[in-house]
Amino acid sequence: MPRSPHEAAAELLRRRQARRDLLEFVRYTKGDYEPNWHHERIAAKLDDLASGRITRLMVFAPPRHGKSELVSRRFPAYLLGAHPNTSIIACASTADLASDMNRDVQQCIMSPEFQRLFPATQLRPGRANSSTFETVAGGRYICAGVGGPITGRGGDMLIIDDIFKNAEEANSPTIRSKIRRWYETTFRTRAMPGARILITLTRWHPDDLAGQLQTLMGSDRNADQWEVLCLPALAGEGTPTETDPRRPGEALWPARFPVRSLMAAKAGCIPADWLALYQQAPIREGGNHFRRDWFRRCRVGQFDTAGDSFVLIQPDGTTRRVMRDACQVIVTADPATSEKETNDPTAIGVYAMTPSGDLLVLSVIAEHLDLGAIPDRLVATANAWGATYIALESDGFQVSVARATREVAGCPAVRELSHEGKGKLSRAIPAIIRAQSGQIYVLQGADGQELPWVGSFLDECEQFTGLSGNRDDRVDTLAYAVLEMPTLAANGPTLVAASRRARHGASTSDEDDEDVSDLPTSRHRW
Repeated sequence: MPRSPHEAAAELLRRRQARRDLLEFVRYTKGDYEPNWHHERIAAKLDDLASGRITRLMVFAPPRHGKSELVSRRFPAYLLGAHPNTSIIACASTADLASDMNRDVQQCIMSPEFQRLFPATQLRPGRANSSTFETVAGGRYICAGVGGPITGRGGDMLIIDDIFKNAEEANSPTIRSKIRRWYETTFRTRAMPGARILITLTRWHPDDLAGQLQTLMGSDRNADQWEVLCLPALAGEGTPTETDPRRPGEALWPARFPVRSLMAAKAGCIPADWLALYQQAPIREGGNHFRRDWFRRCRVGQFDTAGDSFVLIQPDGTTRRVMRDACQVIVTADPATSEKETNDPTAIGVYAMTPSGDLLVLSVIAEHLDLGAIPDRLVATANAWGATYIALESDGFQVSVARATREVAGCPAVRELSHEGKGKLSRAIPAIIRAQSGQIYVLQGADGQELPWVGSFLDECEQFTGLSGNRDDRVDTLAYAVLEMPTLAANGPTLVAASRRARHGASTSDEDDEDVSDLPTSRHRW
């Protein structure tokens, strides 16, 4: 049936948009496609990769959330449509999986919808099979399983999709080492000048290929510098962010996988599998959850007057300046019951949250203090750093410490925190995730030297197991600081006002204490 002029104009507009925007291309070539906001984020990053605005991209998302449809099926077809002479190399965990993706790309290219957009992209007759195909313009798509035949071929776009078959492979040091070597000596060497590399996978292990490449990026500015898009099934503490508009606990794709179904999946998983499969935040079973090289460095900088900014040092050696007045500083503490050397010490940490959601570790000490000396030390530390408030664990005997702290002259606001029956590892997981993501910075001296307390803090983080009986008091202060970040972000002005009243003695009533204590406490949603 002939189209009206309006319909014809609308069709032309759709085609024009589909030729220059990946998400519009997917909508046009896959009529039933209904993207969620996270598909828009992935597609935008892929557009950046296609245009060369970025050259290295990692995308992490839970199973069945549409990442492979975009990354491994539509994106290669879109590239070959826009640039028919492009050479693409795509690898997956198995040759069968790679062949399936190859077939889907070919079917997309041969579809009437694709041909209406890119008629110049045609498959070369007799040059298409389950492992490769060519275009009449000289483009080529090659696929293989890990270790498969890609040597002797060069690629403009190199793609890896789910390189491990399962958790058993990812947990094997031998297989992880083998894949890293394959990546360095085979896959990475296929990159043509100006080539781009795209990796999407399930984060089964902190030291998987993605983790290794991110660690290398952080330790060597000459290494590939990766853009990382991580989309957990349930939003974690610290959201919303620039790339994730959700609030903590909200589902990534609620129309397909609502919170209730995700919680059912979580109930059927061991915690490590849930964190890896759904949250893209793998942990090391049996300990070593933190890695020392995850923690970046910062220093106090100078602008017009001394010490009015923090300078955040990036992995490539560049720096980012954050005005000190724009940061929210808090003191967190895990009070101990005794000053005996055989007991746990009292740990006191000073942390600053930047406007962009990074956490700065300014000071962490652990000392065996007399119970009566803890309140004075907390208030002195808070005032020395200009902290907005003091947050301290307040279960059992620690309730009395919180009350005594409020009575010290000049005390800022105090928030009492409860672990609510959660284990140490559960409380620390948000901090582990932030550290792994490069969002925690440890203060260093002006001359770049390590401050005296830093070594003990990082040692404890490295040795942290989450099991009872281990020294983890410093880690507790870090865990609580990260859990407080949503409260800081949402209630900063209220907290500052409450602290001013408390410091200046304007009111010492229980009602003023409730101004702070009754604010929404960050909840651990993993």
